[in-house]
Amino acid sequence: MRTVFSKKTVTALLAAAGLSMTGCSSTSTAGPAPSTTTAVSPTTGATGTTALPTTSGAASGTSKASAGSTSGKSSAPGLPKGVTAAASIPTSALNKANLRANVALTGCKSVTGGWGATGTATNPGKKAIAYTITVFFTTTAATVIDTSQTHFTVKPGEKKTWTATKQFTTPPKMLCVLRGVG
Repeated sequence: MRTVFSKKTVTALLAAAGLSMTGCSSTSTAGPAPSTTTAVSPTTGATGTTALPTTSGAASGTSKASAGSTSGKSSAPGLPKGVTAAASIPTSALNKANLRANVALTGCKSVTGGWGATGTATNPGKKAIAYTITVFFTTTAATVIDTSQTHFTVKPGEKKTWTATKQFTTPPKMLCVLRGVG
């Protein structure tokens, strides 16, 4: 049995879980071109659109995944042609509110052979902070296609840019969900 939720319901569920969602599409296959990022406020459900530069040559979103690709994954009903859901999706992720307040998801775009999310993390404290960022890559209907995790440390008083990418076959438009910060 498959349940389909409206965008309003998904936004409400994400807000209840304390998650943010950023979506984007990339429309150029040759050289840098703008892509569109739509941010959905988890508290109000309001949306806003910002143009972000695209630096990937895989902007079409139809690139085949390379090493560690979709083998072993099964195609799910309702997914775009050629796209398969991840074989394993984490059911829990570290999500500490005090650390999450220091992290922003600023980009979501096609990368060579898959998709990627970028953001920033700050350290307002006096000791180094080790971060674990978990990102879900979803269809525009919020079906998780794959996930990525990145680990890094930020020194006291500093700000660091982070990237979480994954190689997989993507539909033309994807959303990046900041699933957890630990």
